[in-house]
This record gives sequence, C-alpha cells and structure tokens, in this order.
Amino acid sequence: MKTKKVVKRKFNFKKFLILLLHLIIWYCIMLSNEQMYGNGGYNMADKQQALETAIKQLEKQYGKGTVMRLGQSSGLNIESISTGSLS
Repeated sequence: MKTKKVVKRKFNFKKFLILLLHLIIWYCIMLSNEQMYGNGGYNMADKQQALETAIKQLEKQYGKGTVMRLGQSSGLNIESISTGSLS
C-alpha cells in the first residue's frame, strides 16, 4: 500500500486571504468615511499612498501579480501544453 507524501507549501493561503480581507475592509471604511465626512482629514494622495503601500506589502510577501486592479493586463506568461480539449 502506497502512502502519500505530504509536501508543505510555503504559500499560506489562509493568511493571504486574511490580509486581503483587511485591505478590502480598510478601503471600504475609507470610502464610507469620505462619503460621510467629506475627505475625513485625508487628502486623496495620502489615501493613494496608503493603498499602494498595502499592495506593495502583499506583493513583497506573496509575489508579483497577487493583487490586480480591474482592467489591468497581467502580462504573466504561463507555460501550457495544448491538449485540444475545449473544456
């Protein structure tokens, strides 16, 4: 009987999802504060810089292409083997 060898991955998907969720929650709070209180004492440049810093931290920890903006082309080349299957 063969036993399966368990390989530990370096990528922690659960931790990544938690960080991404925190980023989304933070961004939603910033948007709601802006709608309720005007700019909330922050200018748009500060918000943009904070968002870029958070994205850079995620990319540093999990690699390039971790977070993408809507409409942004990925530019990632992924090798594949064509099987001819449509599914």
